[in-house]
Parts: sequence; structure tokens; C-alpha cells
Amino acid sequence: AEDGRLVLTHEVRVTGEREGLPVEDMVYVNALTGARELINPRIHTARNRRVYSANNGSSLPGTIKRTEGQGTTGDAHVDLNYDHLGTTYDCYKVNFNRDSYNNAGAELRSTVHYGNNYVNAFWNGSQMVYGDGDGVNPGQLGRDLDVTVHELTHAVTENESNLIYSGESGALNEGWSDIFAAYCESWTLSWSTTASLWLIGDKIWTPNTPGDAL
Repeated sequence: AEDGRLVLTHEVRVTGEREGLPVEDMVYVNALTGARELINPRIHTARNRRVYSANNGSSLPGTIKRTEGQGTTGDAHVDLNYDHLGTTYDCYKVNFNRDSYNNAGAELRSTVHYGNNYVNAFWNGSQMVYGDGDGVNPGQLGRDLDVTVHELTHAVTENESNLIYSGESGALNEGWSDIFAAYCESWTLSWSTTASLWLIGDKIWTPNTPGDAL
């Protein structure tokens, strides 16, 4: 099972198509309760998202909340970040034929609800992490497409050029993330070029003050 328990299961092979991409999943169903215990995607050129919750702690990745193809959870931070991961994957795949951040189908792993009122988001070399914000400056950071694309682009940069995160190299690293955040948002809006595209984090920054951004 996802939490490491040993469980008697039935293994079911599920094939087909999901949102325009091929699917071949090995699904493990609890033999006693019928509950789904685990999904193991066999085709990694499709989106492969896993969203966790740190439950306002700092242990990573935390508790699994939503895997590829699973329905909504009712937790807006989980569900919106899951959607944004998919949009980011599609932006890179459709426009650059890039299969995930390493161009080899890497799992898109994300943890939300990190820390207590944590006012930041980051890529740690293997996954994305989002705080809930303090509700005054930012709200929940994983709910904004800009922030998700920005963090995932750090992973692309790490795999392509590994720009050292210092000085001019670090500035280029941040710049690429901001540029691709704007690029992918423009792509979702039929290549709109409105000035607001260059506002990073405008969906979550100071929730009580419209029109501003990070």
C-alpha cells in the first residue's frame, strides 16, 4: 500500500486513454475491502502526477493524497496543484515535445500544506513543495499556475544546464522560471499577450488586494 502496509490485493491491468494520452496502469485492489491501495503506471510518457500533503509539518513527501487519474479530493490546494502539474507537463510536451522535466517521463511529485503558515515554495532536487502562506502576503502557493510552472522549470534547468544558484547564474535560473511561467500561462490563453501574464503569483499574492503579484 502507499503507506508501506503489506496488503493482500488483486492486481488489475487497466489500459486506455486519459486526456489524450495513453494509459497502462497496474491497479492494486484490496482483496478484502475492495479499496484501491496502489496504482503503478507502466507508461511514463504520460503525465505521472503524485500530490502529497505535509499536514503542516516538514516531513517530505508526506501523505499521498492524489495520484495520476484519481478523482478530486475536495482539498483545493491538492486538486488545483494536481491540475497545474498537468498543465505544466502539457505545456512542455505540446510545445517542445519534452516528456516531464528530465525529458524521460519523470514523476511529477508535489507536496502541499508544508509547514505552518509557510510563505514560500521550492524545488528541492526531487520534488516541488508549497506552503499554505500566511493569508496576508500569499495564500496557498500551489494553487497558482505561475508558481507551479516556475518551480517545475527549476527542475528543467537543473537537468539541462544546472545553473549554479548564485550571482548571474542564479539570476538566469530565476529568469528562466519566470519566463516559462508567463509562456505557459499565455499558451493556456490562446497566446494572449496581456501585461498581467508577467505578474508571477498574482492568483495567490495578498489575497485581499486584487491586481498585485510577487
